[in-house]
Amino acid sequence: MPNARLIVLRYFVLAVLGLPPSFSAALPAYKEGEVLVTIKSSLMAASFSDGQSGIATMTHVSGNVHKLKLQPDETVEGMLQQLKANPLVKHAQPNYIKYLQTNDPHFDVQWGLKNTGQSGGQPGADINIESAWSVTRGDPAVIVAVLDTGIGGGTTNTHPDLKNQLWRNTGEIPGDGIDNDHNGCIDDIIGCDFSVMSGQQVMALGDPVDLDGHGTAVAGVIAAQADNSIGISGVSPDVRLMIVKAFDGMTSTTASVVAAMDYALAMGADIINASYGAPGTPINNNTNFDLDEYNAIKRALQKGVLFVTSAGNGDDNHKGFSNDGTGTLSPYVPASYSLQNIIAVAASDDNDNLAAFSNYGSTSVDLAAPGVGIVSTSVDKNNPYAVPNDFYSISDGTSDAAPFVTGALALMLSVPGDHSVASMKNRLLNSVDSIPSLQGKLASGGRLNAAAALNAAPTIQSLGSGGGSVSLGLLMIAFIAVYGKLFRHWLFRCY
Repeated sequence: MPNARLIVLRYFVLAVLGLPPSFSAALPAYKEGEVLVTIKSSLMAASFSDGQSGIATMTHVSGNVHKLKLQPDETVEGMLQQLKANPLVKHAQPNYIKYLQTNDPHFDVQWGLKNTGQSGGQPGADINIESAWSVTRGDPAVIVAVLDTGIGGGTTNTHPDLKNQLWRNTGEIPGDGIDNDHNGCIDDIIGCDFSVMSGQQVMALGDPVDLDGHGTAVAGVIAAQADNSIGISGVSPDVRLMIVKAFDGMTSTTASVVAAMDYALAMGADIINASYGAPGTPINNNTNFDLDEYNAIKRALQKGVLFVTSAGNGDDNHKGFSNDGTGTLSPYVPASYSLQNIIAVAASDDNDNLAAFSNYGSTSVDLAAPGVGIVSTSVDKNNPYAVPNDFYSISDGTSDAAPFVTGALALMLSVPGDHSVASMKNRLLNSVDSIPSLQGKLASGGRLNAAAALNAAPTIQSLGSGGGSVSLGLLMIAFIAVYGKLFRHWLFRCY
């Protein structure tokens, strides 16, 4: 579709995007008005402080190292010259600024993680990942289920930026063709392929190879390996990915999606990323409702599992519309279901504007996250089983935005705290960066801030019903009404 610029790049170079190779030169090298000084002896510290001019305050750092706060009329360069001549000083230097980065070569173009204006956008219009990483990069015990098209290279030849990021099913013996743990899936070492249930086969398979690239891109945004000197970094690079394939190409069915969700729950997923959706289909005057899908997400709620999904990529002309149900178009599902654990995500661009194609909703869509020009892992569609090191892609969509939120939630689960659905969701939505252009468009009125979400205090306010438009108190979870006729419809990925 036109809004998904998934162009496979044989060799991804910054020049392809029209970007300079580095932006570090534009960043300040050291703190203005501060100098670090090492005194020759701790006994000389008081004499130094009394005798050195131009110092506002002197703070002990460690050993004989002290931080000097300079008087307003003093410069760092001038003070260093003075200290060089001071007989009590062993060493002096600026208080250099350290930028938390990775050695992944394409990190500099991941504006959604760190926006320095490299794509022509607004510096700071990002999820503040470096501050979040100063707290955690994730815990390998946290498992994120990626309900999508699978993963590049499958089980045996996984994309090199993802191969070390995968959850492993210890109850299965690799390659013996037997369902050892009796979970309904054969040789499911890293996950399972339920897309076959949309065709003639009814038995799920254990190798969820991605023939399309969508699932691989989503997985990369969530947890591509950091500091491995290739490709990109995910939002939460130390958590683990469970690959649950439900889509074969553009479509799936209720049967495949429900089976995939229940597998993820049974195998211990903490979060489900579901970057798919479709406008609700009217059947028997019951618009926008698939009872089996709804009940599967409700089972996730009952297990305390968050369900992050795409708000939708607009109408046939890729123009975003409201999921609140106030217009002529049916709201997207599952984003608009009234369940507490659903987090519906819109797409923002590098200027903190709502993407033109992104659906929205003041009651039905929770928050925005980067979803335009997103660089991530991809596959060679001519040979998806053999993924070389240099396959990356750039794409647009609410499918790309949802995994940013999933990654942030995975970081939140990686630190001690209240991990209930209510607390996690409230902290996430209460900590967004408030964006004027998103006010009245989204329930939170803002864009994801991963660092703020990590540091947000638990709240007790009533929680919005997620993708849905009805607010439910915490005590109402057990009384969520299940309505509508049972039916099956085709589900289309937001891609």
